[in-house]
Amino acid sequence: MSHNNWLLLAVVCFTLSAAAHAKPSYQEQWRLQYHFSPEKNWMNDPNGLLYYRGKYHLFYQYNPFGIRWGHMSWGHAVSEDLVHWEHWPIAIPETGDIMAFSGSAVADVHNTSGFSRNGAVPLVAIYTGYNSSKAANEKQDQRLSYSLDGGRSWTMYAGNPVLQIEEHHFRDPKVIWYEPSQSWIMLVAKARDNIFQFYSSPNLKDWTYMSDLGPNGTIPTGEWECPDLFPLNVTGETGVQKWVLPISVGKDSVPRRGVMYFIGSFNGTHFTPDEPVAKYLDFGEDFYAANSWNNFVDGRRLWMGWMCSWRYCQDIETNPWRGAQTMVRVLSLERENGGDIVLLQKPIKEMGKLRTGVEWKYRNTDITTVKQKLTTDKVHGRLLEVKAEFKPKAGTEKVGFSILQGPIEETLVGYNHVNKTVYVDRSRSGFIDPRMGTIDVAKVYLQGGILNLHFFVDWSSVEVFANGGRQVITNRVFPNKTDDGFGAYVIGSDIEVVNLEIYELKTTWQNYWTTPSPTTTSGAAALFLVTSGHSVVFLCSVVITVFQYLIA
Repeated sequence: MSHNNWLLLAVVCFTLSAAAHAKPSYQEQWRLQYHFSPEKNWMNDPNGLLYYRGKYHLFYQYNPFGIRWGHMSWGHAVSEDLVHWEHWPIAIPETGDIMAFSGSAVADVHNTSGFSRNGAVPLVAIYTGYNSSKAANEKQDQRLSYSLDGGRSWTMYAGNPVLQIEEHHFRDPKVIWYEPSQSWIMLVAKARDNIFQFYSSPNLKDWTYMSDLGPNGTIPTGEWECPDLFPLNVTGETGVQKWVLPISVGKDSVPRRGVMYFIGSFNGTHFTPDEPVAKYLDFGEDFYAANSWNNFVDGRRLWMGWMCSWRYCQDIETNPWRGAQTMVRVLSLERENGGDIVLLQKPIKEMGKLRTGVEWKYRNTDITTVKQKLTTDKVHGRLLEVKAEFKPKAGTEKVGFSILQGPIEETLVGYNHVNKTVYVDRSRSGFIDPRMGTIDVAKVYLQGGILNLHFFVDWSSVEVFANGGRQVITNRVFPNKTDDGFGAYVIGSDIEVVNLEIYELKTTWQNYWTTPSPTTTSGAAALFLVTSGHSVVFLCSVVITVFQYLIA
């Protein structure tokens, strides 16, 4: 090859290498604007949610090398307000054949682990190690990694693993500090057996088995994963506290996959559910592996979940990233009409920071008038918060809103008065994978004859909170970039609109919007760079070395 050809190839390689490392624009089609997503590559479960010294830490299952599941490591981001996130370096990488599966993190303020140096408080991550080597029989065990600088760098514990029982599906440890016994409690899943095991430790290193929850007499069936455990006071009932044990039910679950929860009591060794049947917490297809923050300080129990579904998540055509987390939600317990205690999810108050000042409000009117005003007022947007109160009539069949509306596409958020269900219909929402399903529904009961809907629209998601968060539906949608219409509809008798507020929201990734993206790279080259960027860099380093040798 001539010197000129080597020069040309070196220039191309410099260009490709720069493109491979270019900062994403966060303006790509279907890129969520006020939800967390990685700059590039695959992400699933939120892990190790921890608040420490003014920062909310979000760790997450991450593949540093590709856009599909694999090479699982712990990605890391932090926030001071739960809506704006800063990317930090990978906390726990895959090492050798050992992937870092899901888990939790704690602030070991009493240095029970002995990891502290020079007075630093150890942040300790407890995670599942998955040995992907066939020779190791693909076993799963529990491991530690710790940080002495507030989470910026992490050291794997030399004594790993700290808990192993020679199981293939033994994962997702949730660890909390239990004050009455002055000990750490671990809740870990034997996923295929529908069992959660409880362990205790004085130091995070030495664990003693205490008890099982499941499977006899408990529902659901299927694969139990990603447990959580926390106490909550019952709203409005002084001195009444319950323990909540959320679970994610995955493969072969009946009747469906998703996040469910038990309410019961915990005495430090055993969890006893009040009822053997778990309740669903989110009725959408795209809410999984939810977990709550440890070490919270303001009295709120906060959590988030992975906003996708294992049915189709690996094939969603987003680029250069795949996967997102829900907005942060606050949890509470309330008693229903003097009967069952239920777990509610509500949007956090911090979401109010994202309102731009553009808003539309309608009160004490009917839906027909609202439909007309939405048109004349040119209400539109791809980033919206909507609060609505309806009063259906006897002849009302359906009522709701058409969002992310285009010439042939729309997503419907509505209420079926005949079936008494709130629903999200994405049958015409754009890109539809046949595994996605089209309509997700949740049974609702009107309060004083009024339906309350509070929902959030992002570029490729809708999160619906009905009746104060008693029913929640989380869905991904994939509309055309120009679909930003907003309308209302009613089938049957007109209804009273007690209140309707629509707020335009702003992106939380504005710092990325000012950074030019590598738009000059061809589509094929861009896909190659996204999926094989590390290979491009290696190849180019070889080419550049040869060129330097030739001109020496």
